[in-house]
Parts: sequence; structure tokens; C-alpha cells
Amino acid sequence: LRATIEGNLLEELAGGAFAPDGTLLDATLQPRSDGRNAIKPKQSIALPPTSRQLPKAVFGGIAFDHFGHFLLEATARLWALPELAGLPWLFLTDGRETLKEYQLGFLEVLGLDRGNIVPVADACLIEELVVPAPSFVYHHHATHAYRDTFRRARLKARTKPGRRIFLSRSQTTIALTVGERELEDVLAHDGWEVVIPEQLTPSQQAHLFRDDNVVMGLQGSAMHLGLFAPAGRKVVHLCRGQAYRGYYVLDDLMEADATYFQAMASPPLASKPITGPFLLDLDATLGFLREHGLLRSRTVGLSSAVDHATLQDDYRAWWHYTESQIRFHRQIDHDGNAVSAESALASALTAAELRPRNSEILSHAAALTLKIEGVDAAAAVLERCGLDELGDSAADAQLLHFRSMVDDMRGDYPAALAAAERAQAMAPTNPAYTNQKATILYRLGRVEEAEAVINALVASGKAIGVNHYLLSILQEQRGDAAASLASARQAVRLDRHDESLCRRLVALLRGAGEADAARAVLEDFLERNSGSLALRLEMADREQAEGRPGVAVEHLRRAHRIAPDDVSVQQRLVEALHAQKLLPDLSALDQPPNDAVREQSVMIYRRSLWFAEDNRVEEALPIAAVAAGLNPDNETIMQNYLGLMMRAGRGLDARLLISELIQRGRETGSLLYVLSLIEGELGFAQAARRAARRAAELAPDNHFITEHYQRFGAPVEA
Repeated sequence: LRATIEGNLLEELAGGAFAPDGTLLDATLQPRSDGRNAIKPKQSIALPPTSRQLPKAVFGGIAFDHFGHFLLEATARLWALPELAGLPWLFLTDGRETLKEYQLGFLEVLGLDRGNIVPVADACLIEELVVPAPSFVYHHHATHAYRDTFRRARLKARTKPGRRIFLSRSQTTIALTVGERELEDVLAHDGWEVVIPEQLTPSQQAHLFRDDNVVMGLQGSAMHLGLFAPAGRKVVHLCRGQAYRGYYVLDDLMEADATYFQAMASPPLASKPITGPFLLDLDATLGFLREHGLLRSRTVGLSSAVDHATLQDDYRAWWHYTESQIRFHRQIDHDGNAVSAESALASALTAAELRPRNSEILSHAAALTLKIEGVDAAAAVLERCGLDELGDSAADAQLLHFRSMVDDMRGDYPAALAAAERAQAMAPTNPAYTNQKATILYRLGRVEEAEAVINALVASGKAIGVNHYLLSILQEQRGDAAASLASARQAVRLDRHDESLCRRLVALLRGAGEADAARAVLEDFLERNSGSLALRLEMADREQAEGRPGVAVEHLRRAHRIAPDDVSVQQRLVEALHAQKLLPDLSALDQPPNDAVREQSVMIYRRSLWFAEDNRVEEALPIAAVAAGLNPDNETIMQNYLGLMMRAGRGLDARLLISELIQRGRETGSLLYVLSLIEGELGFAQAARRAARRAAELAPDNHFITEHYQRFGAPVEA
């Protein structure tokens, strides 16, 4: 088993459970609706060395660090718990060595003893792995076995029945709903309990639905707690723009008395499904509540202080804040069109202009300005809010943190230290604020004080990777090489995704003469962080220099996967593949072969077919390569070789070969058709469409090619 590597929006995570030959075990996949999967279905690995082994264990799935996905999907195999309770249950993490308290708590509530919960943060070998089938498929179906998992929950008798409970999302800005606080005021005056579920223990959260209560909330992860409800529980969903089918599936499974109401307004700036923000239609929602007897008082209503125009401005500010986040982190706009990360700044500044006193919005604008326009521009943004007038909220502390970073970059260390000390005083266990204070002390030459600040945080148990990274630097400054190396190791253990932490540990290991250990650290980091192009290329250079060209090729393949359109990376990989004879020599394109060579190429091609038909693809490949090199203009021979490359999982190599053929003037419809298939297989959707269009242009009478292009939703022009 391997820990997972974060994918896009919790989708297609690398890692999982693999057979001894390195192939992925299909039974351990995490299926979702529409044919998608939480684990990347097409993977294979070289089994890494590990000392961690278990004789027998149960595969529990992925321990998503997301409340809703954890509650729904990490529990999908627990139906088998009555028969397998005495075995260790393995849950894949993203490299974290422990599960979070809420994750452990819910697994305990569902009957799994804490001592049998085993996080998989690294490679682990299991002699016998028991894999229960998932009893729930996200947004698709749920089974009675899944329902029974929650009905067996370890919950005591009713605690305080008969409550009217509103599950508040007011403590999060994820998919924020403007107007929620105003609704909560009305509900509180009518006798509803406004509950922030994340402040309760897992058992208390489950009891909100298990007990005889009426529960209402904005649609979101907290409403999935309805899995703990008995049949007939009254549940009211205030839908955020659209009612997701996943809630219908679960409410139907649990036989809930569920009501759905489209509670959102339709402002000119349209909400983005899931991410929001949303604008609550307060008048319509209160009308719905009265109509359904959910408000007891006939007079309770909105306060005269509620200003609908102000709510509209709040919505606009949060809309631009969310738009900025989407643009920066995903490089798309609100409508899904591709944009540059730099385009996020305009939306961030618009949000800050609309709400200049909102610390969270202003912090985001300042951070983005610092990244894109530099320190002076960021300082100007921060000047908009009077830092001397700040309160003691978490967002205010964040503003002071940014102020300290800006002053640090400007070389004003006394001012930077003052801001850092204020931020840390507001949040003494925040590791980022502590690190910033220690960093400024270090710059001022107060190394002992800086080390004491970090050591205090380490002693509190709140330290993260960057704290140990800085501690390693401080320890090296005072000449303690052993302690410095130990701290660097701990930094990487706590954060396996920060390249600077990895580079420091590698440098220290090499300095200590531990070259093999340094290589292992680098390989582990690159396995977990698929987007580190510079480090991947450095590894290729080092492996080549140390006489391991085959390993260098693998690094170059990964680099090409990260940057498929980088010409310099392509050229390096092509040269390495030719040197290893992994691509055919295309020089014969300029010197057509004679009849004897053509006949020989056909004979060799037929021999490759014989191996391929016997599923001996790895043996067929080098034979097919020879045939293609002898007669590269023979389309049948070349198509055979490209097909074998795809079967062997060498789609990137095939992509390069086709590019080389096209550059040499051998562009055909069939070749572009194959290229489109390869681009699609690799996940390059736009490139696949372009190749399909060009193939259809070159071969308009080929039914297979034109039909392939039409699958993209594009008509073939006459």
C-alpha cells in the first residue's frame, strides 16, 4: 500500500494498493458517479523497500481530509466490520502519520476501535489484504449495508430530544452564504438552536440527527450527518442554488422526512455551484418557514437594521474574492474559461475596494499583490486598513503577519518584528506567525531567542514542517550538525510537499556523506509531488552523470508529463530515448529502403504481431521498433509500433514519435487520429480535440476518424 498523492479536487489520487508485480488492485479503487474514480485507475509502481509489514489487514479506503468526503466515502467499507473487527483497518493518508481527531472519532462511533485504525502514510507491505467492496458510490448509489453501518453506531440513548436545530456554516468562508447570519438571528429569536457542528465531538454531531429533533441547514457537508438519523427524521435542506442528487440518494436511503427549498436569490453575478458565494433570499426563505410551520412566532422577522443593499454589496465582495481564488489556484474563471493566475489580482483588489475593512478579503488581496506586483504594491494595499486600529481576530492577526512579511522584504526588521510579535500574541500557537517572529529575530542576529521561540512551539506539539526547517538552520548556525540534520528530517516527515524542505534535507545528507539516503528522499518527494519540474530535471542530470541512463529516462518522461509542450524537455527526452534505443531511428525517411529491406521489415513486423497476440507486449516492442526503423514510411508497421507503445503504457514516448514524424513531413489523418487517442489517454483534452480536428481535415472520408472528431461535439465540415 502507498499513501495517496493529492489530485485535482479530491479526484484521481495517485497511490493505493498494488499487487506484488506492481499493478494496481482494481478492488481497492474508489468509484464515483459518471465513471470517475477517487483513485487513479491506471497506475503501476516499482515496489519500494520498506520495513513495515503486516500479516493480515483490511483495506478501509482513503482518509480524505474533507469532512463530507470522509464521512461518506471513508466509511463505505465498514459494512464488513462485524466480521472483521479484530483486524487492523488501513486508511490511506496523503503522507500524514496520524488521522485527525474528527476522523478517529467518527470511525470509533461507527464501531472501529482506535487501536485497530492504522494510517498508511508511507509504503506498507501486507501479506494478506481483505478488501470489502464499497457499499456506497458518491452521487450514484447507496446500499442497505451502508445504511446499517450508521444504524449500528455506538450512540447512547437520547440526550435531549425535541430540539429545533439549525446547522450553521457561519464559521467558514468556503461556499459562503451572504445573509445566513441574519437568518440565524431570526431563528434564534424564534427558539431555534443555532449549532456550529465542527465545534462538537463526532458523537455529539451524530446525536443531532439520531435524537428526536428537527434539523435544518444550508446544503453542505454537515447535512450528511443525516446518515445517523432513524427513519422519519424531519430534515429541512435550504438549497444553495441547486439541490445535489447525493442528498436525495441519502435521504431516500435513510427514509427521512426531507423537505428541500431553493433558498437562494439570483443576483447579476451568478453563484458558482459548490464554490459559491451564495446570496440568501431572506424574504422568500422566511415565507417558506412560516408556510411550513417552522416558525412558531407570527411576529418574528428581520431586524430593521438589515440593509438589503449592504447584503448585495457583501455578496459582490465575496463573489470577487471567490473569483480571485478560482483564477489563481485553478487558472479558470467563473465560467470555466482558461485564464492566467495573474488575472486573479484584479478581482482580489475589487473585493478589497468593496470591503476595505474585512481582514480576510484584505489579507488575500495583500498576499496576491505581494506575489504578482511585489513588496511596494503589497505595502500600499495594507495601508488601506489602519493596522493600529485592528482588533484581535484571527483575520486581523493574518494582516499583521503579512505586514511583517512586507516589512521584512523591505529590510525594516524592527517594524517587521513589531508586527510579527503582535500577530503571535493574538495566536501564540499559530506555526506561521511563530516562524515569522523567529525569522526576524534570526535576521537581527538574535539566534538564541529565535531558537527558543521555535523550541517553545515544538514543545507545545503545534509545530509544522517549516518550523523544524527554520530550527535546522538555527542549529546549524551554532554548529550542532547532528541536531540540524534531525530537525531537517522531521521537517520533511511533517511536510512531504515543500520543495525547500526537501532540498535542505538532501543537501545536509549529501554533506554528511549519505548519498543513498539523499537519493531516497528525492525519489520519495518526486513520487508525491508530480509537478516539480526543476527538481525532476536535476535528478535526470544526476542519474545520467552517475551512469544510470535508464533511470534518467524515467525522470525525463515524468518531466515531459509535467510540461508536455516544453520543447527543451521534449528534445532532451527524445535524445535520451534514442540513446537507449527506445525510439526507432527515422533516418530511413530520407533514404527510402530497397525491396529487400522492405521485405525484411514486414517479416520482423509479423514476428512482433506474434508476440503481441500472445500478450507478450514487452517482447513485441523492441521487435516492432526495429521494423519501424527499417521502414518508417510503412503506415501499417508504424501504427503497430505506436499501438504497442500505448499498450505498454508509453503514451508519452508515442506522442514524441508522432511529433517527430510530423516534423519530418509525414502528417496523415491516421497518424493524427492516433495522436488524438494518445492525448486523450494522457488527459490533454484540448490537444486531443485539436489532433482529432486535424485528422478529420486530412481524412474526411474515413468514417472512424470523422466519428472520433464528432465525439468532441464538433461537426465535420464538408
